[in-house]
Amino acid sequence: MSGVPYLIDFLNTNRIDVIAIAEHWLRSCQLMFLDTIDPTNYIGYGKGADDNCHQLFNFNIRGGVAFLVSKSLQPFVEVLDIPSNRISGIELNIPDTPNIYLISVYLPAVTQSYELFSKEVEILIDVYNIYSTMGTVVLMGDFNCKIEGPRYTFDYDKRSDSLRSFMQECNLRSLHLETNGIGPVCTFQSYQGGPKTAIDHIIVSIENLTKFSKIQVPDEHMFNVSDHKPIRCSFALSDNTNYVSKDDDLTAQRRISWTKAVQNGAIADYSFAVSQFLWDIKSPTATSTNIEQYYSEIVNAILRADMETLPGKQYVKHLKPYWTKTVKEYHTIMRLQRRTWIENGKLHDRNDKHYSDYKSAKLNFRKQLELAYENYTLVK
Repeated sequence: MSGVPYLIDFLNTNRIDVIAIAEHWLRSCQLMFLDTIDPTNYIGYGKGADDNCHQLFNFNIRGGVAFLVSKSLQPFVEVLDIPSNRISGIELNIPDTPNIYLISVYLPAVTQSYELFSKEVEILIDVYNIYSTMGTVVLMGDFNCKIEGPRYTFDYDKRSDSLRSFMQECNLRSLHLETNGIGPVCTFQSYQGGPKTAIDHIIVSIENLTKFSKIQVPDEHMFNVSDHKPIRCSFALSDNTNYVSKDDDLTAQRRISWTKAVQNGAIADYSFAVSQFLWDIKSPTATSTNIEQYYSEIVNAILRADMETLPGKQYVKHLKPYWTKTVKEYHTIMRLQRRTWIENGKLHDRNDKHYSDYKSAKLNFRKQLELAYENYTLVK
């Protein structure tokens, strides 16, 4: 993590809410280091480079994926269970907002086999197919693979071809390669003086492109010792979205399910947590600045106890108004065909009937989804 000085500067300068980190090299027992980068404002979630082989004493495999998340969003974060040490995910379940699934990716480098790369891409495809039906999915990180866009063309290789198939089927786009992207196109320049390439990406579906703005790849920075450049963007939540932070009005709090709280004894837990958190706050000397700080600490202690002990009311998991009955039927067919394909060996062979049926069902589903979305936008 030699890039920490640049990371801290980047976080503070750009007021970042969530940042995905690829290839941090930390072992699982060292992941608490993420919480020390900016302990006041950010908390870390992620997987160690040794996530699938903790028992090894000597370990020199480069890897590891993680997130740093603003503590104002911490109450709404859930970690996703993804069976890969190269793919990590979190769910942002913000009240009154369709769910957001952020996936941090570090695909195998060209020094590793295509078979390993292909295996991880298959896992990524499965992850996307699962969560894209429940909300907005954002894939971000080091894909170790070039992706074409309006600002970037190249001669396709085997890896790029593999990812292109996935992106075409799911109508995905790399943000900084679109025409509204600002700054350099190429995000990677090896220390050995090799060619510049665009292998780092933030990828979203074409229907979500309009939600993203201020897409930029910053140019060289004296603190950036990595051979990769970061990509930043802004993501628009729904207009009525509020979440609690230290500067928010208290009326923006989540709603508590008091029935559940009484049933599971959470009231007593809340009372104990409040007393514990308030006990840790020291009384300041009486100055206007200290009083404001004291007040803020008391409020945050109460909110923290609330978030950690009291159950919240459930919100709608996802909201896709164009998701018609026909789309739902095609989606069900696709899932059944996929299950059949998996149960019969999960062969990636066009001559295999189960694979062919699954791909056909998936294509039909995508066509119906696009048609429904187009009809919805026309009416709207």
